[in-house]
Amino acid sequence: MLFSHLLAVLAAADALGVWTANGARLELKNENGKVVGRLAAAGGPCSMPPGTELLKGTLLDDSLSAQVRLCVVAEKCGAVDDTAFAVLLVTRTLTGGVHTKAPCAQDVRALVLRRPGPAMAMTPPSPVERLSRTEPPKSPRVVPNPKHTEIALNTKLDSVAVGEIPGRPVGDAQHPPGYDPRDARKTPKTEADKLLVAGAELLQAGRFERARKLFQDALQKDPQRAEAYNGVGVTFYARGDLDEALAWYKRSLEADPRFGDAFYNMACIYALQEHKELAFRYLRLAALNHYSDRELMEKDPDLASLRTEPQWREILDQMRP
Repeated sequence: MLFSHLLAVLAAADALGVWTANGARLELKNENGKVVGRLAAAGGPCSMPPGTELLKGTLLDDSLSAQVRLCVVAEKCGAVDDTAFAVLLVTRTLTGGVHTKAPCAQDVRALVLRRPGPAMAMTPPSPVERLSRTEPPKSPRVVPNPKHTEIALNTKLDSVAVGEIPGRPVGDAQHPPGYDPRDARKTPKTEADKLLVAGAELLQAGRFERARKLFQDALQKDPQRAEAYNGVGVTFYARGDLDEALAWYKRSLEADPRFGDAFYNMACIYALQEHKELAFRYLRLAALNHYSDRELMEKDPDLASLRTEPQWREILDQMRP
């Protein structure tokens, strides 16, 4: 894909211009075929002159691979020269995982860049909207066995209920170290919780349209529920509409940028579409964002094309037991 088209994707997502991350203001521009973020104003954790380069990377499809100064990742890193590696998904935010061995940022696994000003309202995409710039598969996708939806949802439906961390609303930027969005209260409390659990049960039974309706009803109750966007995506995946599934997985990450399951699901789709580089990017993001179900990953037929590649073992080794 030509870089000019990639920049158009980034610009269409309103991504070029001033953004904030960890209290620092960055201005993103195209400089000689690279996306470069420079300090836009003095102040914040990056105690260096305005104009200092804080981020530099390249685009592939709708994700940005970049080296980022540590002050953007963790405030206590200060003005040290070291950088972290980040892969950021281009949605309404620039969000993704970071990897560094620096002691000052050892507990940081995610990075979110946001536009200054009021947050944008979360609304589901229209039926014809396509956020993905990837072409749909050339041949129809075989509808998977209903039991496989457990793998696609990445939730053990009979043992882990969907929900939220008490006192930590979905999408809250101040998650504690080790936060995993899949940790959930076992007993559903709210109306949205009940709809999510019922939708997951219908997914497991292969009743995809009815499950989709319940997930959409849950979003009417609580539009910040990443699990609901993810669930809608799984229903489209199960019916073979991979492009539409991608759109909903990205909505899930807009609601909660640290939702490892959505990154994993995106990797599965890119693997099916034979975009191996993208698939490995999102598997790595899943690992960085606490996705740790190695057993399911090693058995998942969607990822069969990736298992002979050297990156496969590296990503497995990143996952916590």
